[in-house]
Amino acid sequence: MDWSSTLLDNHPFYQRQKNKTVLATWIDTAFQISLQPDGPDPLRIPFFELAGCFAIPQLGIYDQDDYELLPHKLLIELPFEAAALSDHLPHHILQAVEQCEKGQELYIIWYDRTESLDTKLAVPIELNVMMHPWIFASRPQDDLVSDEGLEERIRVGGRTEWVGCNVEEVNNPDLPDILSGFPLNRFGDRLVSMHHGRFSPHNCQIRLSGSPTPLHAFFSVCLHQGKAIVCFHVIPGSNHLNQKLSAVLGASSSLGQLVMNLVQDAELECFKLKILSIIYPITQIYK
Repeated sequence: MDWSSTLLDNHPFYQRQKNKTVLATWIDTAFQISLQPDGPDPLRIPFFELAGCFAIPQLGIYDQDDYELLPHKLLIELPFEAAALSDHLPHHILQAVEQCEKGQELYIIWYDRTESLDTKLAVPIELNVMMHPWIFASRPQDDLVSDEGLEERIRVGGRTEWVGCNVEEVNNPDLPDILSGFPLNRFGDRLVSMHHGRFSPHNCQIRLSGSPTPLHAFFSVCLHQGKAIVCFHVIPGSNHLNQKLSAVLGASSSLGQLVMNLVQDAELECFKLKILSIIYPITQIYK
C-alpha cells in the first residue's frame, strides 16, 4: 500500500496538532500526541514520580547497579484496537492482550539516541525493557525507596518481525527464566523489583544488531493483574538519523505534517512506514 495516499482521505487523526505542553522528557522538540477521542493536551498518562517519566514501559541502560532511561522524542497514545496489531503480533499474544478484562493501552515510542548508547556500551548494544514505571506507578513511594522494596512477577513478550529491524533476544542459559532477557515471539515470566528507589534486576534485555541499519524496532507486551500494555519501540540506527529526526519532529506541528515531512527524506521514509502500519488500520475504525 502507498501509505502516503492515506493522508488524502483527510482523516481527523492526521489533522491533530501535537501537544503544546510536553511532559516527562527533557527534549524540547519532542512530539507528543494522543489519538484518543478526546485528544488531551497535555497527555493524561499517569506519572512515575520517582524516575520523572510516564508510567509506561521504558528502555534503559544498565550502569553500576542502576539504570539510565532513554528519553523519548516522539510519543503517540492510541486507542487500543486488535485489528491494528493483527499483522504485528503473534495470534496467541494478541489474544491474551484482548482477554485482559481491566483494559489495554497502546503507544508508539521513538527514543533519542543518547551519547550513552555509543560511549557506555559495547557493540552490539544491549538495552533493558523496563516495565517498572507501569507496574509500580500506583504504589506508595515510601515502599519503593524502603530497604524491603517491592517485587512482582510479570508476564512479558513481544515481536520484531521486519527485515532490517535488527533487534535480537539476549539469553543466558545459566540464569533462571525470570532473570533472563526479553522474550520475542512468545511470552515469559520475568521479575521486576524496586529497592532503595532503584530499578532491578538486570534482566529483560534486547540486543541492537551492530550492522548498519536506519532503525531498530520491536513490540513489547506486558500483562499484569488483568491489564495489558502494548508499545512499539523505535531507536534510530545512527547519530546522523537521530539528528535528522529531531529536526523533522521540531518542524512538524501535526501528525499529517510529520508524515509528509518524513516522506520528503528517503533516509527517513522507513520511520513513516512503521508508524502508519499501526495508525492506518485504526483510522479505518474511527472514520
